[in-house]
Amino acid sequence: QGDACQCSTRTDTCMVDGKVCNGQGRCECGKCICDPDGPYSGERCDNCPTCPGNCVANQACVQCLAFQTGRLSSEQCAEQCPFNVTVVETLPDDVMSSAEECRFHDDDGCIVTFTDGRGQEDALEVTVKR
Repeated sequence: QGDACQCSTRTDTCMVDGKVCNGQGRCECGKCICDPDGPYSGERCDNCPTCPGNCVANQACVQCLAFQTGRLSSEQCAEQCPFNVTVVETLPDDVMSSAEECRFHDDDGCIVTFTDGRGQEDALEVTVKR
């Protein structure tokens, strides 16, 4: 694109979890331009310091993907939870540096512990303690 073809038409450099610019902007010349009225920033519009953490955002998905419980039906779970979870007996000590450790009480009063962070190819990785 551009008069001298200086602008890349690639969009793969703008993808986050299958969405262009995390669904929070547009891709121009292979780079994200975040919505100016939104709270997101960063290279791929995936940084939101004022948003609730992934712990809160991922609770329902963790419940349905790991334990088939919670408020989401199996159909909603498939549509709204674009990541896989790995269920383990104990959380590994060497979790990725970007991982956030999360805890919440599920519908049965059990404490659910999980980590989430960006792994290879910037994909969201979630590990849940059984």
